[in-house]
Amino acid sequence: MCCLLLQGLLPPKARLLLADGQWRQVPSENVAPGDLLVLFPGDRIPVDGIVVSGCSSVDESALTGEPMPVSKLEEASVTAGTVNCDGKLTVSRSSLTGPADPELCICSVQLPQKELQVLWYGKRLVLVVLIRLLTTLAQLYYLVGWLKM
Repeated sequence: MCCLLLQGLLPPKARLLLADGQWRQVPSENVAPGDLLVLFPGDRIPVDGIVVSGCSSVDESALTGEPMPVSKLEEASVTAGTVNCDGKLTVSRSSLTGPADPELCICSVQLPQKELQVLWYGKRLVLVVLIRLLTTLAQLYYLVGWLKM
């Protein structure tokens, strides 16, 4: 389920830069390591990569929660699913990451959620045990006090 949500951050198409300087749209999953992509202002970045030319600010709030765009110059890394804000970028797809990598993000999101869920159940269990203990102690105190009369 999370995978589908994160996949919604990835555009279905990417602008592949051709040898003659032109570009054509291709499916994002067909972008190979080392391929050059052209990103215009407002484009969602389809794959992880390295900026080869251009400069821009990139809105990474969908992944990091940080509201301010981050400046990206040549040799800076960009992350799939973020948004190019105000400049034209040429990006080379990195070899280690790609469209399937939101699954890596899922693990980093799901693990803390599971830990919080276990922590919540643990706190609830401790509360139930304490209430039961206090109730039992109150009953014993009442019983012992009644027997002494």
